Amino acid sequence: MFKNIIRQIPTASILIDRSIRQRSELTPDSVLQLAVSIGRSQWISPILLDEETNYIIAGERRLTAVKALAAAMNGDYSSFSNPTLAREALFPVCTCKIDSWENWTKIPAQIGCNFTPSDLAMYEFIENAQRKDLPWQDQAKAIYDVHAKSLTTNKNWTAVHTANLIRIGRATVTENLRLWRMIADEDADTELKTIVTEAPTLRSAMQTIERHTSRRETDLGVSLSGGAVPKPRAEISIYNKPGPKPLSSNDKTQSPLLSVEDEPEPAALTLADSILINTDFITWAPDYTGEPFNFIHCDFPYGIGFNKGEYTSRVSSTILCEYDDSEDVYWKLLNTLRDNPHIIAPQAHIMFWYSQNLRRETEDFFASIGGTVQPFNMVWHCPNEGIVPDPQRYGRRSYETAMLVTFGDRKIVVPRDLSIQAPRESATRIHRSQKPLRVLEHFFEMFVDNSSIVLDPTAGSATSLIVANRLNAKEIVGLELDTAIYDKAYAHINSAVSIKL
Repeated sequence: MFKNIIRQIPTASILIDRSIRQRSELTPDSVLQLAVSIGRSQWISPILLDEETNYIIAGERRLTAVKALAAAMNGDYSSFSNPTLAREALFPVCTCKIDSWENWTKIPAQIGCNFTPSDLAMYEFIENAQRKDLPWQDQAKAIYDVHAKSLTTNKNWTAVHTANLIRIGRATVTENLRLWRMIADEDADTELKTIVTEAPTLRSAMQTIERHTSRRETDLGVSLSGGAVPKPRAEISIYNKPGPKPLSSNDKTQSPLLSVEDEPEPAALTLADSILINTDFITWAPDYTGEPFNFIHCDFPYGIGFNKGEYTSRVSSTILCEYDDSEDVYWKLLNTLRDNPHIIAPQAHIMFWYSQNLRRETEDFFASIGGTVQPFNMVWHCPNEGIVPDPQRYGRRSYETAMLVTFGDRKIVVPRDLSIQAPRESATRIHRSQKPLRVLEHFFEMFVDNSSIVLDPTAGSATSLIVANRLNAKEIVGLELDTAIYDKAYAHINSAVSIKL
């Protein structure tokens, strides 16, 4: 333990084992202001030193600052990344007025001996915990280190004991232990560990783990809050994977002029083959028996007759596509979601683009099927575009909105701004209602990762499918009823990304 003895120890004789220090990095730059403070005040709180080994226990920042002052007295500022700046700060204060410190070549140290590994970890942690510049990663590792070393001498040691030993809250100790166990686990998800260690704070790191873990938990026995229970899966799935339904032997036709040996090799599948289906959502949904979808992107016809209305020519809708935008179609598509709860995972997000004309009715609809409509919309602002129905009474409709509907408590991947400004992609625009890749990627980053099973019931230009693929979604299914639009979307997918399956 520590003795009530203070000695002046030559700084050159003090040993530091960087591999076992709780602070992973310590540079002269990080202690420049401390060195200035010591030089001005001519006062140093003693460092802690192990008498038996001469290794430092606590006070490495003070030791580094004193070494910087000693070098400054000799005109050496080379250890700093900006020697000019360091000279301006240290030169006026580097003179040592305490004889026993011998021009900063010695430092006061309190001496101790017979330390256990747990003692050493505890003293270093208590010292470092007082420093605001200690990265949370180093603090988490230090708490884990104190706890682990204490366990080696006491098998009944708990997080409560660690909290009492290092004088911080039990909840904080528990969070840090959980976090560092994951980081230290060689079998843990490498991508997750990278994301966590790069988080700016302990709180954000914990939130990342919570989101990651909860997004990968599946409990198909949980019913939707509206009371509907997902249908059990068929013993033999209609689809081998979400994608085009394979032809049966009865559907295939063989030419009498070709033998089996003469049949051409089937063409290699493209990305579009695996994620886009030319079918009607209304008839497809009842027969679907794959995994329920935990992210559904809906860009239904808005149900306002826009495609046939007086503003059609203003957006060139007739040359881009033609489809039924009646209110009847809008509600048929929504009712398909209601009548087929087995396609919605118990923990799911629905991103739903809509017209303000039907906002209240749409919110009431989702509430009636057990969804929670979040109060703040996602907004895409398209500057200098849109319609002005009555220029004497109101402004231009230059933005589109999407509501977020949640089922269960599925966490997001990462927060993003709820609004984005971006122009339309005129060069690659194949559909009147096409959302730009940049816009969808911005919003999808909140919801889509490699745990996502994605559905777009009315895929249109297929930009949603392209973005989901870029974000490494686990499964992607896009449906498009109109054959002409399907063909354009098929080509759009394969031109946007080339992947050999």
